Amino acid sequence: MANSIYETHIMREELLPFIYHKHTARNFNRNGIGLPNWHENIELLLCVDGKGKVKCDTKFYDFDIGDVVVVNSNTLHTIISETYVIYHCLIIDRSFLEENGIPINSLRFTEHIKDTEVTERFTAAVESLELRNNETGFWLPSYIRSFVLQLMVSLCKKYVAGSANNSDLRTISCERVKKVMLYIHDNLSKQLTLDEIAEHIGISKYHLSREFKDWTGKTIFDSINILKCKEAQEMLLNGARVSETATACGFESLSYFSRTFKKHMGILPSECLKTNKKD
Repeated sequence: MANSIYETHIMREELLPFIYHKHTARNFNRNGIGLPNWHENIELLLCVDGKGKVKCDTKFYDFDIGDVVVVNSNTLHTIISETYVIYHCLIIDRSFLEENGIPINSLRFTEHIKDTEVTERFTAAVESLELRNNETGFWLPSYIRSFVLQLMVSLCKKYVAGSANNSDLRTISCERVKKVMLYIHDNLSKQLTLDEIAEHIGISKYHLSREFKDWTGKTIFDSINILKCKEAQEMLLNGARVSETATACGFESLSYFSRTFKKHMGILPSECLKTNKKD
């Protein structure tokens, strides 16, 4: 199933174990905070235009021009903007950092950083990565790796907030929420109930409901529907009919599917089909 809430990263170049892209988000999550995702590798974000917020676990951080946000390993995160935000995203493979003496899984960095030096080093790393589009040479991987390492060294020198603690109550709570999200994701074809999910997790449904809402900003029921709508969107974009999509994604009726899809995706399923035809 696509649209996974837990991301596994495939580094396509052995000598350059990084994922980089420049992203523009407009009216992102305008209907509310979408479901967060998480991954083992550290993710660095640099805002270059517009403004928004980054939610890391249960905290929100301003994301304005020049701001750097560090998404620590295994942190639930999502980005929101009422208008638009343009940002660089750099994901660095954990093994690369560990090979260079940075124990990334045992460190936590300050999430929100306003620092000219860090911004400049981030920009330099991005510029070196963009050289891959029009430069070749045996020296290029080493050149790029050096800029990424300089960025990470700056963060290590000034913004290590402490050691990652995997035993505190807050971490246990977060791990429970991740377990719920994965269980929902893996059982979307079923008619899941709150009682069933709570029994699988091993805590009361009332405690689980409060905990899940605190971390994700959504109810468990809404989260189920969001994931179903994302799966439905992929089917529609691949040419499936609205009626067969509704049935395949477990919606009880076509009218309920249309209302739910509109609520969470911002358009009707039929509009998704029209968009696909234009493309």
